[in-house]
Amino acid sequence: MTTTKKYEKYGTHLTTEQAKKEIEELCSVIFIEHDSLYWGIYYCTQNSISEEVIQIKNNLDPFDNEPIEDCDFTVIVYVDNVLTNNNKLIAESKNFTLISREVV
Repeated sequence: MTTTKKYEKYGTHLTTEQAKKEIEELCSVIFIEHDSLYWGIYYCTQNSISEEVIQIKNNLDPFDNEPIEDCDFTVIVYVDNVLTNNNKLIAESKNFTLISREVV
């Protein structure tokens, strides 16, 4: 049996902290802060019920100060392996815009 996975990407002009707070309130999830040499401070959560993962990252390459994603948003929200309705809650917020959706 083949299973499909859905991935969505949203952009926002909120800060990573503001996006974290709003998504936590919208989706009843908790983010964990991570620090990466490449990404800097970013937030990630994994739903304990599923393998759905939401990540919030700055859209700026720290080495060349260029956007990582080809868009005008300062922050990107990645929803990987969509299994709940969290993506719909994010999409309905006026602060987030769907950039892409992929089903694999």
